Amino acid sequence: MSSYLPVVLACVLLRASISVAQPERRLIEPFEGPLAWEVQWTGKAAGQVEVGAAGLSVQARFEAARERPGHSRLTMTRMFDTPQDFSGFAGLQLRVRTVRPLETSLWLYLIEDSGARYRCDTYAKLRAPGDWQTLQTRFASDFRWDFEGPQDPDQKLDLVRIAGLRLMISVPEGAAGSFVLDDLALYTVPPKPTSNLIWVKWPPGPLRLLRPGTKLPARVSVTVTAGKLDEKVQHPRLAWSARNAWRRRLADGVVDLRRAGEHSAPVQVQFEAAGYAELDLRLLDGERELRRERFCLAALPLPDPQDATPRFDSIFGIWPGGYGTWIKLGAKWARTYCQPWDFEPDNGGYRYIRKDQGGRLVPFAPHLDPELNHICFFRGMPKWLSSRPDRADYKKFPPTDWEAYGRFVTHYVGLMKDRLKVWEVWNEPVPYAYWMGSIEEVVKLHEVTYKAVKRAQPDSIVLGPCPYAMLFDFLEKFFELGGYQWIDAVVVHAYMPAPDPKFIEDLHRLKALMRRYGPEKDIWITEVGWSTRRYTELQQAEYLVQTYVIGLSEGVHTIVWHMNWDYDDKLLRGGHGLLRHTHQPKPGLAAYATLIRQLEGAKFVEELKLPGATARGYAFSKRGRRIIVAWDRGKGSDWQPEFGDFEAYDMMGGPLAPGENGIRLTSSPIYVLSTEL
Repeated sequence: MSSYLPVVLACVLLRASISVAQPERRLIEPFEGPLAWEVQWTGKAAGQVEVGAAGLSVQARFEAARERPGHSRLTMTRMFDTPQDFSGFAGLQLRVRTVRPLETSLWLYLIEDSGARYRCDTYAKLRAPGDWQTLQTRFASDFRWDFEGPQDPDQKLDLVRIAGLRLMISVPEGAAGSFVLDDLALYTVPPKPTSNLIWVKWPPGPLRLLRPGTKLPARVSVTVTAGKLDEKVQHPRLAWSARNAWRRRLADGVVDLRRAGEHSAPVQVQFEAAGYAELDLRLLDGERELRRERFCLAALPLPDPQDATPRFDSIFGIWPGGYGTWIKLGAKWARTYCQPWDFEPDNGGYRYIRKDQGGRLVPFAPHLDPELNHICFFRGMPKWLSSRPDRADYKKFPPTDWEAYGRFVTHYVGLMKDRLKVWEVWNEPVPYAYWMGSIEEVVKLHEVTYKAVKRAQPDSIVLGPCPYAMLFDFLEKFFELGGYQWIDAVVVHAYMPAPDPKFIEDLHRLKALMRRYGPEKDIWITEVGWSTRRYTELQQAEYLVQTYVIGLSEGVHTIVWHMNWDYDDKLLRGGHGLLRHTHQPKPGLAAYATLIRQLEGAKFVEELKLPGATARGYAFSKRGRRIIVAWDRGKGSDWQPEFGDFEAYDMMGGPLAPGENGIRLTSSPIYVLSTEL
């Protein structure tokens, strides 16, 4: 077994937080018998809603020829005879099963007796067909007043007087799918367990970074202890099973636990892990289950030292935070920002006024790791320059004095020019996103910022206009009004339903649009990602790899994944991060580490013609080897590489053995390496 390198994360000690005790539930809607919901289709949405043996079956589709007023939506509303009191419960839960994927989300509303509506995006994974999902919403954190509905003076949800419920989906253009709903209920949160706990210890943390060149699978081990065993527990045992990212068995076992006071003696669980693994643990008393816990880990070989050095021409970026580990894994780019409200004018210059939690002024000392390249964006307008300082969102408004804003930008770039070279004019300055001015003022913002940056740093790279997605109406208007001359390269955020084929089509369209207004410029993408509340963790990993491979093939300069860690996801319901709130990895982290290890420094050669209309293959060259990345976004296909000896790996870095018909291509990208160029 290869020796392990130290990582930044400290030794991990986890307690089980998943009790087998069931929370109290109050069933509101079993979806049986006559349907008690008013069903309304609007816009170009059409379909059927029927009660069946398994629950409420919903089929929805977009019909381009249909003409109705309103957005294309399905809305289902149920009003109660008298207002209901939900205040004794933590939230609502609903069971959902996707039959045919639908590129949309399911929204749940609470309706007060005043008519005011409160919306919660339940993030049903309607894109992922398969087993039942139990969606849980929290009254305390998840519901927001719906500004499109009736007014509510205090904009605070009143759980004592709930008059009705509403379920809604939007039906995007070209969409068609179906899903089933069942058992809409109120629930309570059971108290945290105080006995029969499971403790997991794995120094130096859930990430194990292996020496460069280590071959997977690598043997890993964790130490498990049953903590605070109840006196009634007669025969404590630990059952465990390890699975890979596709939930395929790696190993399993059962071991008797020996009491050591109120705890058990530690036991060691060992198995072979190829990249990412999930360890399911069950504490038993004989055959009776007492507690469950899942521990997720990653064993990742580090990249070749030739690929670990800083380089400006790398596509691989991550933001925000956790850079120590990512530097080891081979990322080359990060993102940072300037907060102009941390400064105020002072005798012709500017004074740094940021304070610590104790209210004391802190020195201006931004930390930028020298082993990473950084892209810096200006985060908003300071109150002393904002044209609407009276508003809570004053940071989104144009300045009262454009020249004064330009002077500040020149000042800040002068402070940072020895550490930064790439500047974003603004983050998502789309009207009513992070900008409350006009599109003409967006162009003015870019002109002023571009000139101000160049005054302090002539060799800088200025990026714009940074919409939150490929918004072509916005981009074309920006270019038409002259904005193209005030940027050195085009930056966009690329949030989208799926990269294949959307990302490919959007990049081609963006390049064609640029050529209409001047020479084609580099494309930078400083945010892209998929939340695991809306998508499965495996989909997040697949889309990550597909996005970077497509970006490399299309010559995209840099892509910054958003984000590293689900910092605010304390309930562990999923976010854009590749690390959970517990700092345990998702499959996407292992997929990204493998991607960097395989393709950092590689040159794109060609796109391949593979069998199957939905199969993709991209060939790269790297230090005398040919590397092919392939997947199939459809139902799958078989592919036989047309060269001699080769090695094949899954997207987590584990070895892949070809079958009788070659390599099976699925939505999970694979790597095929040959000595033939």
